[in-house]
Amino acid sequence: MLKHIESCESTQKEVNNGQYRNLEGVYTFNQTNGIGRRGTSWETEENKSIAFSYIYGGQREHAMSIHIGIELAKLFEKEGLQVEVKWPNDIYYNEEKIAGILVDRIFKGNVSYYVIGIGFNFDKNNYGHIPLSKDKAIKIANEMLKIDHEASLDIDFYIRCSYLKKFNIIYKGDTYDTSFLNIDGTLEIGSGEIKQTLHTDLKTKMEIVRK
Repeated sequence: MLKHIESCESTQKEVNNGQYRNLEGVYTFNQTNGIGRRGTSWETEENKSIAFSYIYGGQREHAMSIHIGIELAKLFEKEGLQVEVKWPNDIYYNEEKIAGILVDRIFKGNVSYYVIGIGFNFDKNNYGHIPLSKDKAIKIANEMLKIDHEASLDIDFYIRCSYLKKFNIIYKGDTYDTSFLNIDGTLEIGSGEIKQTLHTDLKTKMEIVRK
């Protein structure tokens, strides 16, 4: 289960202090300095969003972030809310980003584990929200600890819920159209047919210009 704390700077930092074991963590409705991907911040409003992080000590080797996103989307769907998963770590509802996911792989000596952090807005605020009560938000947070973290990716669910919009890829001076990004990070590019396949983790210097 997740332990409730009144406030903290970052739940991600909070659980990575050696006090929490596998599938243990914290949640709060007042995260003051949330962390996003690549050093960005996750902005929230007090009592209008939930932030939670927990430890997972499994050995999954790939795609943990999108796997977590899919499982979270399934829990929203069980509450009758149709959301969309945007590769690799965002969830949208009614064209607004309402949830973010941050997965850190930590190595300490011969031991490795994941710190899985999730935040979502459940009440009307300046950042978009999903209509849920506080109790439902807590329920969903705790349900995430019960998912099969080692399960294979539910590709069919991902494709059905994909929020990927069409964008241009500028690669070696040539511009390509694409509307699909494979689950493993492979970009399929071309207009109507695949002209070229690029293997990338999106840390390359490829310029992506969204329409």
